[in-house]
Amino acid sequence: MTKPNLKKLQKECDDFNAKYPVGTAVLLKKDFVDEPVKTVVRHEAYVLSGHTAVAFFEGVSGCYDISCVVRKA
Repeated sequence: MTKPNLKKLQKECDDFNAKYPVGTAVLLKKDFVDEPVKTVVRHEAYVLSGHTAVAFFEGVSGCYDISCVVRKA
């Protein structure tokens, strides 16, 4: 297993935050749900425990990997 690249993860967060600022409506592909759900970015993306770029979304329990965001809603 390779070590996560923290600079790459931080860049992913920075790019996500620029494209989807807090308050932006997005479509999120949730686990075990066929169709993406409409939600709103609730907290800026950040690197979780040095391994995953995540953000929080309205009406969604916990954080989600930002790669699950399909597009703006």
